[in-house]
Amino acid sequence: MQVVFIISSSDNFVGSACPFVILPPPPTTGTTMASSSFAVPPSNLNFAAEEERVLRLWKSLNAFQTCLRQSKGRPRFSFYDGPPFATGLPHYGHILAGSIKDIVTRWMHQHGFHVERRFGWDTHGLPVEYEIDKTLGITGPEDVRRMGIDKYNDECRKIVMRYSKEWESTVSRLGRWIDFKNDYKTLYPWFMESVWWVFKQLWDKGLIYKGNEKKSGDFFFAYLDPVCHDVVLQALV
Repeated sequence: MQVVFIISSSDNFVGSACPFVILPPPPTTGTTMASSSFAVPPSNLNFAAEEERVLRLWKSLNAFQTCLRQSKGRPRFSFYDGPPFATGLPHYGHILAGSIKDIVTRWMHQHGFHVERRFGWDTHGLPVEYEIDKTLGITGPEDVRRMGIDKYNDECRKIVMRYSKEWESTVSRLGRWIDFKNDYKTLYPWFMESVWWVFKQLWDKGLIYKGNEKKSGDFFFAYLDPVCHDVVLQALV
């Protein structure tokens, strides 16, 4: 069994990080495509209607949850999904990356693993802050301090799930099997604590270090937002 690495961030897919996967080889069954027989589809097949028919079938069978119940107790395959923001609508990068993620998790399920697939939401960062700053007329950190950080955070929390229904509709229409009811959000304290726990493990193993500016490759350039005084990902510029 080969190790599977998923390096992915839904929001930064285009022009930045892209999924990289190493999948196990397919099982050798002795069956070839030449020896398989398939029904010839009609020439007037309506692909969109056929997709919707399959989606209705999956829903009637509760197919995704049924598969999870059937695989319970098998070796677990952990899939770490770079979650998107719900303050904007899905775009091409999300759809492409999401399709690849669905392929990987289905493959592993079909090869005998229990693959829990929970949708996640990135509720931190500039996309949320930008929307609030625009709405409330905030022009810098001093405005936030005058308002109060607790009140500012409350305003941010109100919009982090603004387009969640549109996301669920789009992802479901694509045929991706993922659990929206048992989702997670990066604003959950247990999620943030888990990130710090991982960082602490890296620190204890000596994998965190301060770069040397004289050594090539230790630093990278980042954009700074002049209003929020926050780092901006290159893919968002």
